[in-house]
Amino acid sequence: MGVSYLVLLDKDGKIASNFGIEGIPTTFLLDENGRVVAKNVGMMTYDELDKFVKQSKKD
Repeated sequence: MGVSYLVLLDKDGKIASNFGIEGIPTTFLLDENGRVVAKNVGMMTYDELDKFVKQSKKD
């Protein structure tokens, strides 16, 4: 997909609380300013992730 990303380790759960994490895994897409533009709760296959990213870019 040509996408790079950071993985966040939230040892004390504060970030999960701030972002309203409802389940694990939760995937967020951020814009260039660090704002959440899309969120998915639950597992995704590679194809589902690819579709999620492409759809989010259109919105």
